Amino acid sequence: SQPMEETKKKILEYIEQVSDKYLHDLLDIVFIKGEYRVSFFNSPGAKRYHHAYTGGLAEHTLQILEGALEMIKIYPYLDISQDMIITSALLHDIGKVKCYVNTSDGIQITKYLEDFDHIIFGITIVSRLSEELIHSDEDKKKFEHLIQIITSHHNLKDWGSPKEPKSPE
Repeated sequence: SQPMEETKKKILEYIEQVSDKYLHDLLDIVFIKGEYRVSFFNSPGAKRYHHAYTGGLAEHTLQILEGALEMIKIYPYLDISQDMIITSALLHDIGKVKCYVNTSDGIQITKYLEDFDHIIFGITIVSRLSEELIHSDEDKKKFEHLIQIITSHHNLKDWGSPKEPKSPE
């Protein structure tokens, strides 16, 4: 576990690497200017399985992002968008910001997790925050691709994905 300031610094540096305006603006809203800019970095990643501590969500997200970027190097023959990898890795578990809460009794699950799932709530967050950013068919196509990645990030239906992946990202 690394200090949260270091995790946050690295995440913000990765956001700056995103050259696609639509994807960069979305990340800027979520992680720098928007309502989740603080809660994301304070949220646990789970109640008990992995990253079940304050800041665990950000740490898990950074680990997934760095692993995904390494995978691009392993498969150079695939047409993979680094901007989409960074964006989808950073947003894959964004729904967890409303799924867990730290209490004096430890990490508790919220009504969002009881009623929905972090994937569904993540899709809701990204959909809502993307609305104002979609100005073209190209933006809409990127948004749909991003949503498909978030939807399928657990890979298999047996592992909790509503749908299976449709792209290398």
